[in-house]
Amino acid sequence: MQDKQQGKAWTFRFANRARRHYGDGNRFAGSLAKPDKRGFTLVEMLIAISIAGILVAIAAPSWIQWRDTQRITAAQDQALQVMRQAQRKAMSSKLAWRVSFREVDRAAEWAIHPATATPTASHWQPFPAGVQIDTMETTLARRGGVYRVEFTYRGHINPPLGRITFMAAGGSRAKRCVVVSTILGTMRKARDNRTADQGGRYCY
Repeated sequence: MQDKQQGKAWTFRFANRARRHYGDGNRFAGSLAKPDKRGFTLVEMLIAISIAGILVAIAAPSWIQWRDTQRITAAQDQALQVMRQAQRKAMSSKLAWRVSFREVDRAAEWAIHPATATPTASHWQPFPAGVQIDTMETTLARRGGVYRVEFTYRGHINPPLGRITFMAAGGSRAKRCVVVSTILGTMRKARDNRTADQGGRYCY
């Protein structure tokens, strides 16, 4: 009997303490059910921002290099395509045709035209944005700031041979080029290498 009375007294004291601390039962239940909605503290926000900044700083150079490589690779594909197009035109028309390359305001352009004609403004077409001609690595015939590849009516190359090399305007070291390798009109794509060829060029 005494134990039961002591148990009731202990239960009563616990209930009073709980009510003083939590209020009624609903408030106690609500405090357990509802999550803390205070959000991040200032220190936590600063840490999160710092981590995000570090990740961006690490990823940005890799992304820029990837983007630049994609651009010059697209320019390389386009240059080879227009060269072959001019070659086909020369053979079908039985006339000499040229592909001309130039750079205007740090932007590379191309034009297909008869060898006896000077390309007009309407002939010039742009390469992808951010692509420039690497003048140190380009060895095609050049006159008045314009590089050229000329095809005879047989589709052969009117010498000299050479290459057109592209680089990114952002300063990436990656290079892509199209090499006119034989008088018969053989053309191929190439990329930069660690060692130079016999002519001192790295794109071959």
